[in-house]
Amino acid sequence: MKVSINQIKINRVGINTAQVRGIRLSSAVADRGHKVDFPFSDSLVDYWNFGGKSNFDKDRTTVTGLLGNVLTAYNFGWNLMSGYGGYNENYLTYSKVENVFVTDDHSITIMNFVPANNWVVSKYGNSAFKSTKIKVTGLTADNQLEYGYSPSLEGARVMMPIPKDGIYDLPESVVNQATYSIGFFLRSALTKNVTIEQIPLYEGAIVTDGVDDYLKLDKTGYKVGTVIFKHTPIKTGDSVRYVFNINTTSVYACYRIDSTFGNNFNRYKTIEDYTVGFITTPRLAETPLIIGCHSSLKEFLSMALYSIAIYDRALSDQEVQEVINFINYGTTNPIFVLNFDNFAYKAVDYPDFATGKVTTNKIVVDSTTETFNGAIVVAMNPEADTGDPIEVPSYKIKVTGLNQYSVGEGNWAVGLMGMMIDSTKEPWTYPIYKDGVYDIPAISLSDRIYNLGIMAQIAIDKPIGIEVLYDKNVTKSFPENKQIFP
Repeated sequence: MKVSINQIKINRVGINTAQVRGIRLSSAVADRGHKVDFPFSDSLVDYWNFGGKSNFDKDRTTVTGLLGNVLTAYNFGWNLMSGYGGYNENYLTYSKVENVFVTDDHSITIMNFVPANNWVVSKYGNSAFKSTKIKVTGLTADNQLEYGYSPSLEGARVMMPIPKDGIYDLPESVVNQATYSIGFFLRSALTKNVTIEQIPLYEGAIVTDGVDDYLKLDKTGYKVGTVIFKHTPIKTGDSVRYVFNINTTSVYACYRIDSTFGNNFNRYKTIEDYTVGFITTPRLAETPLIIGCHSSLKEFLSMALYSIAIYDRALSDQEVQEVINFINYGTTNPIFVLNFDNFAYKAVDYPDFATGKVTTNKIVVDSTTETFNGAIVVAMNPEADTGDPIEVPSYKIKVTGLNQYSVGEGNWAVGLMGMMIDSTKEPWTYPIYKDGVYDIPAISLSDRIYNLGIMAQIAIDKPIGIEVLYDKNVTKSFPENKQIFP
């Protein structure tokens, strides 16, 4: 399906094999009456979440679980890729001028009385910087701040303008044959204090360096039936490296030398960003749980670990989904304003056309062709010529991946598009040009829209993601069985 966006009508996309099930709205969650506010807590050994922790916390070496069991961290450097969040650069190692404050390894404050035409935070000589993502606040003019870097071994330094507050991807700076300063340069005077904050690579995770970092749970005597964990491997492939290990019960997850995932669960599966291991006959933990390496303190893994839950029995698949829902959204049954599961057409269902993944509230799409543009998802059968008017409350979406593209003047990258019952009227459109979080306005019955889709006006050759954000304040009042499309 190669469609010209300028001529597209959602009802002319031409996919007639999809079935319409509608878009579901929200429901209330029943109180299960557990000892703690966590699903199936009667079977829970404990649950640990690493979000909200900082490298500068007084208690950074300990993480207390929901039921009070403590994971202790050993050998962490508490900066860069050994500690919470994960950062490519340590600003504490940079030179700075007077009245510039490096408050921690990833945050800079430039006072408004710092003189202009200064390398305010920098390194001099044959230095290199890794690429970083930063958030800048406090700028009041477009010529105040710049980032200087060396893009190649030879050649001049490049000055990258940072014209306004926002998120910026800073390219790496390599060692150059010439000797000059690189870093942040204050071009003109400030009227407000300016902060530069490095955005963590793995926000909400503890990052192990793969050298000697590990965590340990000294508690023993419990049974292991289900393990639910969210992690991202960072370095694999040169040897066997362990996510975790309980030696006596032979419970482990690891990455083999070929980077494939290994374990000795009876069964395991991935659900969204989580890995789940099931043990049919739960095994007794007679020795401590070691996270980040083998229990003999070897074969260390570099990874980002966000959370881990252990249950003393094998949960059902439905129970696991409820646990994951609760971790992500604070409810076992989150209902989203738009439910992509129930959209009639999804581009990723046609692998000769596009690849990617669709979950309840998120789409990731990448083209398998060089010329893809057109419909990413459509709610009703795309061949339907008309239908009853729909009603959709306002909601937020998060879009990622668009900043990789250059969108021509007068064009948008992706957009929401609603087809009008009155075919003489142009479709309702909400255009999106770049990454960010967007407030999508409500569609009322009086708008006379009968179908809704997400369209692309660019050739998608690098993945983009569209996520409907969960908002309990919006969805809690929705009837569970309400369908936008009957």
